Amino acid sequence: FEGKIAQILPEADMGSRTFGVKILLANPDHVIRPGFFARATFLASTEEGVFLIPKDGLVNRESAAFVAVAREGKAVVLPVQVVNIAGQLVSVRGELNANDLVITKGNETLRGGEQLMMKPPSGGPPATKPAGS
Repeated sequence: FEGKIAQILPEADMGSRTFGVKILLANPDHVIRPGFFARATFLASTEEGVFLIPKDGLVNRESAAFVAVAREGKAVVLPVQVVNIAGQLVSVRGELNANDLVITKGNETLRGGEQLMMKPPSGGPPATKPAGS
């Protein structure tokens, strides 16, 4: 059977270290029944120019999406296109690059060009290319 991922559940099962996945499948002959178990193989692809950012890094203004990043100690506000939202991560397409630090606090008031006082990030890297890029 061939299907398409409809949803990746945002919380892992800590015992099995797995994530639940909902897959849409065509089942015209009703061969697949409720309660059936399945093993799936996922074929992944990546899109050029798509970045994963924290959800808090996304700013919506006047029906457009933006991301504020730190470049050379200054704020730069970039328009982005939202590709997908999964839990606390958003995949976006825009003029981001691998060295950008996405601003997640106070980003709603930035217009670009403001001098920034940098504080080390408390989590993982703010902007990353998806695995396999």
